[in-house]
Amino acid sequence: MAHTQHKKPRVTSVNNHTTTSPKHTTQEAKEIATITQSLNNPIYSVYSTTVKNYHRGYDFNSRQNKESAVRWDCSELASALVKQQVADMKSVSGIKWKTNLSNLENCFPQGSTTLGQRAAMDKLGIEKVAHGSRNSVKNTELKPGMMIYLAYPQTKSGYSRHVATVTRNPQTGELMISESIGGKSNIGVVHRSVNDFFNKGKAINNPKTTVTVYDPFYKDRKQLDQLDKEASQIRVLYKEASQAYKHGGGNFHKVGGHEKNGRINFIENYIKNKMYNHGVTLENNNANNTLVADNSNRFTKEQVNLFNANQIGKFINHSTFLSKLDFAFNTKSQEQEVSPTPNVANKITLT
Repeated sequence: MAHTQHKKPRVTSVNNHTTTSPKHTTQEAKEIATITQSLNNPIYSVYSTTVKNYHRGYDFNSRQNKESAVRWDCSELASALVKQQVADMKSVSGIKWKTNLSNLENCFPQGSTTLGQRAAMDKLGIEKVAHGSRNSVKNTELKPGMMIYLAYPQTKSGYSRHVATVTRNPQTGELMISESIGGKSNIGVVHRSVNDFFNKGKAINNPKTTVTVYDPFYKDRKQLDQLDKEASQIRVLYKEASQAYKHGGGNFHKVGGHEKNGRINFIENYIKNKMYNHGVTLENNNANNTLVADNSNRFTKEQVNLFNANQIGKFINHSTFLSKLDFAFNTKSQEQEVSPTPNVANKITLT
């Protein structure tokens, strides 16, 4: 298995599943995860936290090494993942979680071990989705946030336990496994495919190994399933919005600021408008796509971004897309505001 980052990730095929370097991600995946979280959806929390900690090697020798403060073993990673997911879920507005998030977080104190984590979850009555041999568990329906614990005969190095967390790749939608593993050059924090996790490695293939799948968020699984579906929709709309931006969106929403930020803002607003029917105030039953200004005859940057995203979404499939856009306002930035041209009275019309 590869264990270093590559400028061009090595890609192979394993049983019809695409796998890459275990420390690989893409800009697209990171952007989708960030945008999804900003849209009140924490489903990619585990993925993002894992990627942000790819620099951490494995905390070997039972955490008795000079770089232990930087390195993480599997249970240290698991603790960090739960703590961040709890924080991300708490930051979501409009959802009353059934899980006692504080009690759950207390099951994963810094420095905890797999034995301690399992004992604490058992005491809380956390649901075990599956328990048994690899073959009896590997076809379990896994979902983001679930945790997989292994118990196996002690190795020569003294290890007999392992924990991994289920996550989802924001770009491909593929379920993945987040874990910290040892190996040549001290691999550390990685992502692996579910297929690799259940088929590669001495521990998982030991006939005496037992596998236990916990769902720490079982009380909110129905809500999380809905958010997972929503994230899938966001993934599709991200690609659509990227094309819209490429085909002219950037020309119409730019009001100053960094180009990269402008692109991300455009994509986020496009997705908001498509999914939640957010956007600028349109005149009631307005068939002419009219943007209404306030009494000051000004439009906020957010209004313009949302309006542009809405219109570009409507015209993106037209060959005459750019010629159809006749914006009757200038794009001068005035402290987060955009003013329409003087000869337009209180509204801007797209013809």
